[in-house]
Amino acid sequence: MSRSIDKNIYYTILRLFSKKGPTFTTDDLARELSTSKRTIYTLFKNKKDLINKTIDFIFIDIKKSDQLILTNKSLSLEEKVDQFFKNIPTMYNVGLLLKHGDDLRKYDPSLWQKVNNHLDTIWDDLFLVLEKEISHVQLIILKTMLDETLRRILNQDFIDENKITFEDTMLELGPVILYGFVKNK
Repeated sequence: MSRSIDKNIYYTILRLFSKKGPTFTTDDLARELSTSKRTIYTLFKNKKDLINKTIDFIFIDIKKSDQLILTNKSLSLEEKVDQFFKNIPTMYNVGLLLKHGDDLRKYDPSLWQKVNNHLDTIWDDLFLVLEKEISHVQLIILKTMLDETLRRILNQDFIDENKITFEDTMLELGPVILYGFVKNK
């Protein structure tokens, strides 16, 4: 394993986090990666650092992916919004973190706060594109709707209770934003 942190390490951490929350151990991670704990500690100072860097990885990945869509000059505004909401793979990693949000909050409130700070800015790039196209009031209403929707659909209890999936909800969110609830005849 090299000194730079491979994406696969982060994906392995996310899988472990999804299964066990912050109670996974560095032994678990070493076993999954077929390496030693010593090697893991050459990449991360401690377990908090490991989770902290994974949170950064997730949100940096989302930003990069969203930027590719929103800055693509060959796409119309409608296509950008549609693809932005179909950008599920990167958003799904946030769901893996939030699945054990209560445990993360108990494990380390500062890490939980970091996740929430990122969630508070998750729509910013989209709004930079939309602010040229819609009114300030519409932008505020849209931001409120999206913030609340995101927090709900990233809550596993809400997903289970309503018998929906995160992926299906994200796929439907774009058309609702673009076209509303009434289908064209």
